[in-house]
Amino acid sequence: MVSRRPIRVFHPRPSGVPGTAALDDLVLITVEALKDLGHDVSRVTDAGQTDAEALTILIGGHMLDGRALDALPPEVVVYNALPVRTGGPGGLAGRFPDYARLLARNPVWDVSGASGETLLRASGRDPQSVQHVPPGWVPALGRCPPARAHDIGLLFIGPMDRARWRLMAELEAQGMDVRHVSEVGGQKRDALVARAQMVLELAPLDEQPPEPTRLVYLLANRKVVLAEATPDLEADVALRGGLRLAAFEDLPRACLRLAHDVDSRHALEQRGLDAVRRRDAATILKRALARLPADLTAPVRTTMAKPAAADRLAEAPAPDPDPPPEAPPGPAPTVLNLDGGRNPVVDALNLALPGLPVPGDAAPPDLVADPCDPTLVGRVFDTDRFGLLTLAPGGLTRILAPWVPARVADLTALMTTCLTLLAENGIMEILVPYDLSHGAWADPANRRAFNEHSFTAFTDGHAAIGWTEARFHLESLEFAFTALGERLEAEGTPVETILATPRAVDAMRLVLRKRVVA
Repeated sequence: MVSRRPIRVFHPRPSGVPGTAALDDLVLITVEALKDLGHDVSRVTDAGQTDAEALTILIGGHMLDGRALDALPPEVVVYNALPVRTGGPGGLAGRFPDYARLLARNPVWDVSGASGETLLRASGRDPQSVQHVPPGWVPALGRCPPARAHDIGLLFIGPMDRARWRLMAELEAQGMDVRHVSEVGGQKRDALVARAQMVLELAPLDEQPPEPTRLVYLLANRKVVLAEATPDLEADVALRGGLRLAAFEDLPRACLRLAHDVDSRHALEQRGLDAVRRRDAATILKRALARLPADLTAPVRTTMAKPAAADRLAEAPAPDPDPPPEAPPGPAPTVLNLDGGRNPVVDALNLALPGLPVPGDAAPPDLVADPCDPTLVGRVFDTDRFGLLTLAPGGLTRILAPWVPARVADLTALMTTCLTLLAENGIMEILVPYDLSHGAWADPANRRAFNEHSFTAFTDGHAAIGWTEARFHLESLEFAFTALGERLEAEGTPVETILATPRAVDAMRLVLRKRVVA
């Protein structure tokens, strides 16, 4: 019997070693993405929890001493987050000699394209042995709670040096409300980020613990990010469009422009979220696993117990082993993007609405169909990227619907189709214009706008529309306030009053989860 090889994501957390928590989100992304791909994966923090039957992915190996590294299983993929400088393994041989030797002999995934190229040049290894595997998006990253007020103008998290102190002083002198914290994590960081209008990202200092996922985390939580331009960011075609990049000396001017331009901030929030969601972590890791040596990812062959009569044949020569099974075709996508004509998402099934124009620079959609049509469920489509696939009932884990509910002809039919296509506990992510917003009718394709009660019929009121077997449960509801809405909120105005105030709310974002009716 053949089964897919299990995976252990090993994140050592030795006591007294700083910086271990900085890699928590990279571990989270890796584990969640591998689960989405259907792997048997678990997170371990001790080398004794790994085993020879599993593929081990090591994150934070520089925190281990030589003896701990020698005790690792022989088949280890090193997911490196340390910067590697030009001219050798970038000072690693001096600071982390045992870890540098591990990088020189094991397969390496590097979060930085520049570091991976430097490591390849220094070691002279086969290009397949060092891959650029940047952190990608998983839904669990969008965890910041809704903030009662965005009372922090600019948030910076990180260590300080003289140049950074001067920068903060200059921003404060020009009237910016600046908040700096050197080390913060977990729920405390989430709460600070939620309150910030903008977050400042600076190039890391030489001795700063790497936190390669913070940018992805910020964009996943709809934050405006003002970032110091670095070679890595400028080369990142996927994410740079969701950031405001500036040279260090130009950061004060760029920050003040953003602070006084509410519309640009709201647009940047949305571009950042769209950009990071296109960098799907499951897609990235699927490709990275496929490029590993075959013996690392080969399925595990398990043996069934012999019948008693077979014991008499124990001395017989063993037959030739079966040839390794052919790799199965890639799994059909479990994510459906209903705005796939305008904003395609990599590794999702991108659907475009009939009759809506598609931007010239966008990738072509996988299919054009009306999601309100009940015959969509069960229909077979021949797609260029995924081949023949069926939109089967319960076959999807997530449906992305930004702006689409505002454009379709029949909202109830759309929601019914989505409910049918989702598996139990599958989620539907919705972004819609608020009915009192300034831009609710700016898009001529819009047929309707929404308020906080618009989706009640599909949750608590499901019986009235004939949903007796399953329904949606409202997981979260967020409102994107305009500058007027933020001012009213800061003045202590009740949320109900803000929602009833014209031009105070731009949009609503909902997360709905499919639940079986008890």
